[in-house]
Amino acid sequence: MKLFMKILSSVLIFFIVLIITLPKINLWYGIEHFLNDKSKIIIDDEKISSNLIGLKLSDGKILFDNMEVAQFDNLKITPAILYNSFDFENLKTGRDVKQFDFNLDNFHIEYSVIRPTKVVFEGKGSIGEIYGRVLIFKRELNILLFPTKKMLKAIIFMKHFKKNEGNGGYLYEAKF
Repeated sequence: MKLFMKILSSVLIFFIVLIITLPKINLWYGIEHFLNDKSKIIIDDEKISSNLIGLKLSDGKILFDNMEVAQFDNLKITPAILYNSFDFENLKTGRDVKQFDFNLDNFHIEYSVIRPTKVVFEGKGSIGEIYGRVLIFKRELNILLFPTKKMLKAIIFMKHFKKNEGNGGYLYEAKF
């Protein structure tokens, strides 16, 4: 039992030291390069700061195919070995897609090695509450939206969602 406890504590200490000493800013530039190469997503004009367990980006813009689709005040990234999370504060519509006019006060994305085939997200803001998941190997996106009254009137956006009788929300499902 003592040997097991020594091994377990050594592994935990190793992971803690690894997380603290990771070059987080370099890791961010790697993520940014990967996003640009694979999906034409660029994070632009952000201010980067690092702390012991993560990164904080401030005042950034998200561009897709050279269109500004979103802006954010803060993005906190926690890159752990077994669990990674992205927490946006004040995520809002970018200048090139203003016709959708949304604002999420907070938006949380998480990925865990324990569930390597799934990315889950949730948020709350002017569109209402949103919950979703991306099933990576099935290449499937599922979004459950509990819209505000204003969002229900946004026909351009809501025409893609179906009423879910089970929980009162609206469901969007897509394959990619």
